[in-house]
Amino acid sequence: MTNSTNFLIAKFGIKQHLLQLQNGEIFFNSIQTYREDDTAYRGDIMEGRIPINPETIKIYDKEGMDIFETFPRPDKAYQGLLGDEKIMMFCASAITTEIVKDPNNSIWKLKEDFKKDISGFGDHVMLLWSIELLEHIEAATDEFG
Repeated sequence: MTNSTNFLIAKFGIKQHLLQLQNGEIFFNSIQTYREDDTAYRGDIMEGRIPINPETIKIYDKEGMDIFETFPRPDKAYQGLLGDEKIMMFCASAITTEIVKDPNNSIWKLKEDFKKDISGFGDHVMLLWSIELLEHIEAATDEFG
């Protein structure tokens, strides 16, 4: 990971859980749990999947014919792993311009609707750089791996 892919993430929770994270305990949940949560700013049906532009898909039959000349092209497509529902993942929010009041200002303040919707996770927040979190996870897996 390079600095160009390093971004600020926020982990919302109760104080006890964030202290556990600070001490190196990381809680994971299944991808399916996040896909099924329909709360704003929380659940994401596309969790663990990458959208693909259907116009870029090329599939040919054994004679080399484009199958989309016979079958309709799909409206939506994504890349993912079949049966990935039980893969465990860490839940946090990327601090993006969509959740910041004035992204052009050097002092970022979260939008009120985001704060309200995310408050169900707890009254505290821990800010982390993505590269820092990944380095800690990598070090832990090297130790136990």
